[in-house]
Amino acid sequence: MLSDLLEEYNKSGYSRFHMPGNKGVLDINLSYDVTELDCTDDLYCSNGAIKASEKLISDIYGSANSVFSTGGNTLCIQAMMYLAMPNGGTMIVAKNAHKSVINAMGILDITPVWVNFDKNNVIFEEIENAIKNHPEAQAVFITSPDYFGVMADVQKIKSVCKNLTLLVDNAHGSHLVFFKKHPISLGADLCADSAHKTLPVLTGGAFLHIGENFSKINKIKYEDVKNAMQIFGSTSPSFLTLLSLEKCAFWFKNKGQDEFLKLDKITKKIKSKYSNILFKTNLQDPVRLTFDTANIGLSSQEFILHLGKFKIKPEFDINTKTVLIPSPFNSLVDFKKLNLALENIPIKNFKLITEEKSVNFCTKISIRKAIFSKNENIFVKNAENKISAQTVARCPPGIPIVIPGEIINKQKINILEKLGINCIKVVV
Repeated sequence: MLSDLLEEYNKSGYSRFHMPGNKGVLDINLSYDVTELDCTDDLYCSNGAIKASEKLISDIYGSANSVFSTGGNTLCIQAMMYLAMPNGGTMIVAKNAHKSVINAMGILDITPVWVNFDKNNVIFEEIENAIKNHPEAQAVFITSPDYFGVMADVQKIKSVCKNLTLLVDNAHGSHLVFFKKHPISLGADLCADSAHKTLPVLTGGAFLHIGENFSKINKIKYEDVKNAMQIFGSTSPSFLTLLSLEKCAFWFKNKGQDEFLKLDKITKKIKSKYSNILFKTNLQDPVRLTFDTANIGLSSQEFILHLGKFKIKPEFDINTKTVLIPSPFNSLVDFKKLNLALENIPIKNFKLITEEKSVNFCTKISIRKAIFSKNENIFVKNAENKISAQTVARCPPGIPIVIPGEIINKQKINILEKLGINCIKVVV
């Protein structure tokens, strides 16, 4: 039973270097789990307490409007794509987009122009060229930071967008406001923050931010944003999650800056001491810990097994990279255990070489047409040259391997089978 598994994990003594950012110590009273009553305000038609709490967040982030989501970052992504392109059209999209972006494109009938990215996240020149080659494009969509904590140069990308709307999936960077590196302050028009990933918020809690210029040019009001959220969101939002978002707003105002500066000092020491196994890029989230153990001959799986001996539970791994997500709610004991694990890391004295290839999408029909086509579920081994009717992604990190409308080739079949994915929906 799920309750048994969760109870077992709670008793295991693991230090939680994974999301959510509350690290299991959030004080929320279950008696506050209510529905929308005449005395509790209404999330999508808020005029009282919820609106006041959202105003606090908007002031902190410097947005025209910021609103709460209890449907996670996915709801924010859907709503901001709707606000940017309600009638569909062409959007320039970096290939490290989350699967929720692909699904939203299908719903809204948006055609992607894909651009590649490297270890430094998004290549500026790729976006600049895509804008020149696709004058019909209406928007640019980037993910910053990515799962590894790598940030795109939002300000530079915005400088070439001109009349195009810049949307940023900032799922992993809600806390960047404390480092003056949040996408909204760097010029993003629309930005989605998965607050629960790094902040003291219950899972599913997120923020959607509307930039001042976008709001002014398009005459977007608070009620317009709420309407966009309402189109995709549940009519039964969690009041416990809303409460955690409000508590987070007050924590931001009173303690957030100091707490994240403390965390920054701790992570800086770790990064400095263990720079030989650090994943290094141009622009990096100051407090994300991403290790690359290739230089000492360890795969990420071997590294995770080692961390497990010291009761450290990371967030995610792939090849030789391992992601840890610390937050101000990790205790000093957590960091002592992590330092002890890193001090005693086994070294094999050779470099482990891994090959990482960019994923290409060879589409035959539109995402929307594929999603809503008649389909059947077949074995992956029999899917060569068939058209996918679904998005397939390993989660985390949720970056698609196959998208709807794509012709499935041998390379994709090999990748899916290695991940243990045996069935896929294809267009009939």
